[in-house]
Amino acid sequence: MTAFPGAVSTRPALATARVETPFGTARVAATSVGICCLAFEEEETRFVAELSRRYPGGRVVAGAVSPLERATVHVRGTGFQLAVWRALLEIPPGRTLSYGEVAARAGYPRAIRAVGTAVGANPVSLIVPCHRVTRASGDAGGYRWGTRLKREILASEGVLFG
Repeated sequence: MTAFPGAVSTRPALATARVETPFGTARVAATSVGICCLAFEEEETRFVAELSRRYPGGRVVAGAVSPLERATVHVRGTGFQLAVWRALLEIPPGRTLSYGEVAARAGYPRAIRAVGTAVGANPVSLIVPCHRVTRASGDAGGYRWGTRLKREILASEGVLFG
């Protein structure tokens, strides 16, 4: 999977789909370049609002090509966010890193809190594995869609918490 390719139109067409995953229903969106959003969001209006915030001027296109047919990821973020998300891609399944370890791998060893914010802003959950970041204490920590879901995803990868 190629991550973070170049820019597209400032008014991209956004193909969307509702998909079933082993962890529940997710909504996925893609530009012509690749998947730009994967969220465990049940409510379509909230998902579309998130897309509008991330892609001002973008158009949700009904009946467009399925986002799951894309082989790339297309996300927008600051240089710092992109560095953090690239570091997340290096965490293999079944492993976790602390926010501090991710900060070091991203090249910002003192920016632990900012790394936490960047991890939380990841628009393509599961694909860019933000669920693999835990607290230094070993606790699972938070997750945008709840700690229960984070623990379930990690358990499916062989990571268990007491």
